[in-house]
Amino acid sequence: MADQNPETAPTVRNSITLEAIGRIADESENIIARLQNNPIDEEAHLTATGRGYTITEAARMIGKTAESIRKAEKQGKLEPPAKRENGRREPYTLHQVNAMREYWDCRPGRVTGDDPIRFSFQNFKGGVGKTTLACHCAQYLARSGYRVLLVDCDSQGSSTITFGYHPDADIDGDETLLPYLTGEKESLHYAVRGTHWDGLDLIPANLDLYSAEYYLAAMGRDGGGDWISRLDDGLGTVEDDYDVVLIDPPPALGMISLSVLRALDGLIVPTPPAMYDFHSTGSFFRMLEEVMETVGNHLGEPVELDFVKILISKHISGRQAHEFVSSLMVESYGNNVLQNPFVQSAEIDNASSAWKTVYDLDGPTASRQTYKRCVESLDSVFEEVRELIDAVWQSRRSERKLSLTMPVKTDKSRTEVA
Repeated sequence: MADQNPETAPTVRNSITLEAIGRIADESENIIARLQNNPIDEEAHLTATGRGYTITEAARMIGKTAESIRKAEKQGKLEPPAKRENGRREPYTLHQVNAMREYWDCRPGRVTGDDPIRFSFQNFKGGVGKTTLACHCAQYLARSGYRVLLVDCDSQGSSTITFGYHPDADIDGDETLLPYLTGEKESLHYAVRGTHWDGLDLIPANLDLYSAEYYLAAMGRDGGGDWISRLDDGLGTVEDDYDVVLIDPPPALGMISLSVLRALDGLIVPTPPAMYDFHSTGSFFRMLEEVMETVGNHLGEPVELDFVKILISKHISGRQAHEFVSSLMVESYGNNVLQNPFVQSAEIDNASSAWKTVYDLDGPTASRQTYKRCVESLDSVFEEVRELIDAVWQSRRSERKLSLTMPVKTDKSRTEVA
């Protein structure tokens, strides 16, 4: 047979084998391991105490004067910071700031009768900044004095990495939510671990957690009625130690995402100011409506949230397209949009490349102005979140007070509110 003309010969289809995919996965893990072993490694996270605070900053954080702090230290009521070799004092740690809050009884959070607030930054798609928001918000609330539990429900483990744990090297599947979701454990205490931030604990995640999707699906298929309440019940076993439980869910709709929705008191939906994301947000809320109705039918009671807010995320100030879509979102959603956008910043990118948040940084990685603008933006967003949390407690307290003042009528068989 004569040789075929190369220009007319049939093309050979290149196929990607499982072996090739495996090699890519192996190389990805090698790269991540290399990054984790650079000078900014997990040991630095685990031994750190968070950034330090000057006496002026500490005084502002607790609502007292610097002189009041010095006086309490001289009286032996508070422990002063250690001194450096040059005789100057070290900055205050967050633990020391919280000790001041305890001394002056000004630590915020819930009071007797309040339940912890559970909330999440959630969207059924990736790339909207939900994990970045969750980690920064958890730290902001901890810095403000709240006792916080961050629950990583995403098998990719991005929140886990941010707090210094390599999901596959440092975390075993038995140390994630998995054993509780599959019924092997009766509480979640086994999974809770401390972080380098005082008052902030973590339930970590790794790839093994994804198998819970199949287990929960099988429970639902076989009529296991409590599958959707597993996470809700599990959080109930540990939440008494916290004011706030912040849940970082998977980016896609699945069994774990449904479990997260079941467990929430509040929901914040990050949405970048782009037309595609604006469109997908409408789809998200339509899907959320259907999901919550389905979950409510499954439970035999409506699923209600204390707040649902839209957060304009990854916003670039001055970019015309972003400004246009942002204004469109405010026009469309009104008061359902948080007033302050989550601004995209080089500081966030630089911090994440070192497995940190901006709040972990001791100072600017870019310009001082960029750093200052980034921190102010983050603080303004999370202060709104803090106000939402406090408003829920206030509302619930008012409801309890009202229920106690309502007259009751009784008969031989029952007592009921009139």
